[in-house]
Amino acid sequence: PGISDIEYLDKEEHGLCLDDGESSFDLLCSRTDSNEKFIVEMQRSKLEYFNYRSVYYSSHIVQVQASSERARQFAECEISRERKSWNYKFAPVVFIGILENGMGRRMSMPGDKYLEHYRLLETEDHRDMNVEINFLFLYLDRFEKRAEETEGLLEQFAYSLKNMGQMDQRPERFDGDEIRKFYE
Repeated sequence: PGISDIEYLDKEEHGLCLDDGESSFDLLCSRTDSNEKFIVEMQRSKLEYFNYRSVYYSSHIVQVQASSERARQFAECEISRERKSWNYKFAPVVFIGILENGMGRRMSMPGDKYLEHYRLLETEDHRDMNVEINFLFLYLDRFEKRAEETEGLLEQFAYSLKNMGQMDQRPERFDGDEIRKFYE
């Protein structure tokens, strides 16, 4: 399902304690119907531990959800005098990394696809442990298509991001509503 409405959130998340650091995102969005969180990071240079950063940022969003839920339950407990425990169910978190020069630490083989999707899976039969946390990496350095070879919105978006510095207008064949809005 597509994103229907987006609420742009504060892109700085403070740690749970005073000693904890902050997470500063390039873009943090939330789907209003499911409260699903989208973290978008654009990285121009290679960072050796960018994959670790993606896990840290995503887990930070989960912890913030837990903290607010625990605070809500504590307030209810004060009124009802009944102790409740959180069931650890959190709204989905999607980390989207848009990488101009890949990751410093090679997580995949040369010539791989330009879009990779990671999540927590059992290693032998690939059963999902948790479908609520997803990591998408768009490697612009691996995207090799010319404008006339692109198929669909994702490829048009990848082409546009990769070639933005050399373009002065939207390619004519990129005529969908979403890509038009992107160029506007």
